[in-house]
Amino acid sequence: MTHFKKITVCLSAILLMTACATSPEEQARREAERQKAQRTLEINLANQCDPQVADLMKQIDNIKEQGEETNNEQFSQLNQQYKEKINEPLFYNCYKLAWENYLNQRRLEAVEQRAYYYDSDIWLWGHWHDPFYYHHRPRVYHHPAPPPRPPRR
Repeated sequence: MTHFKKITVCLSAILLMTACATSPEEQARREAERQKAQRTLEINLANQCDPQVADLMKQIDNIKEQGEETNNEQFSQLNQQYKEKINEPLFYNCYKLAWENYLNQRRLEAVEQRAYYYDSDIWLWGHWHDPFYYHHRPRVYHHPAPPPRPPRR
């Protein structure tokens, strides 16, 4: 019976590993979704600095999606305008600040989520379940000194 259990455990482990593995199609789909989300973020950040650049980015993406039917002359003209706009120092600095703002906003949200998780009673259902609750309170080993007396007259 032990031999049967070993075979069953091995087969179930193999089955679990193959069931959790992603197929190449799934990986390609996820990568395409990630790239699309990243491009949307880039367009949104560019829109904060210069709406014309965001519009150019959308037009270039639409031309690329059309594939072989693209008009090379129109594409090269849009691409040239796009390069001129993004190479301006004002746009570059604005985009850099927008990107840093985005990153700091994500970091702040992560810190707030972490603080909410630990400050609320979700994670251990109350203080009486928290083994470290009583260790976090300040301990007073001596009584504070009384306030000084007013001077005598």
